[in-house]
Amino acid sequence: GWRITSAAAVMVLVLTVTRRWGDLGQVFGNRRTLRTVGLAAVLLTVNWTAYVWAVVHDHVLETALGYFIAPLTTVTVGVVALHEPLRRAQKIALAFAAASVVVLTISYGRVPLLALVIAASWTSYGFIKKRISLSPTQSMASESFVLVLPAIVTVIALAGRSDSIPHSASGLQLGLAAATGIATVVPLMMFAFAAHRVPLTIIGPL
Repeated sequence: GWRITSAAAVMVLVLTVTRRWGDLGQVFGNRRTLRTVGLAAVLLTVNWTAYVWAVVHDHVLETALGYFIAPLTTVTVGVVALHEPLRRAQKIALAFAAASVVVLTISYGRVPLLALVIAASWTSYGFIKKRISLSPTQSMASESFVLVLPAIVTVIALAGRSDSIPHSASGLQLGLAAATGIATVVPLMMFAFAAHRVPLTIIGPL
């Protein structure tokens, strides 16, 4: 909730400074585009939530495995859905990566459900960003604004708990929570910029 709310606040500032509020008309004035943006926003929320839940509940190995699986699934989508070619060296490298995922999964001892959720949600998000014809500013702002009301409701609803951020965070921690918006917006806008210019078979490993 804090991350989405903070990201939306950052995008309000970006749109105001760059005077690009009119760019959102292409998103909110087109139902199909808005549905696609909404799906991307939900996938991103699933990805973040699964990651945070896993870290808080001592499933860090699954988060690492999830982001190790994600490059493989991203490349697979690039090859199967977008018909991107793979050179022989890439195939060999991916075969080693796939083998390592198998070894790590077997050594983990059970089906890594959180890892699969993280990998599937990120791969699906990347595919959508590849297909949607919006600028990084348009896509990041619209994704944030689609989610901001539920995020604000979540923050308010949980604010009264003894372990909530307003009750338990120090001044520094509160500032870091607010700064998650910047830590969210910058890499995701760069990812959206790259998605239109770089094949998924390259974006995945990177």
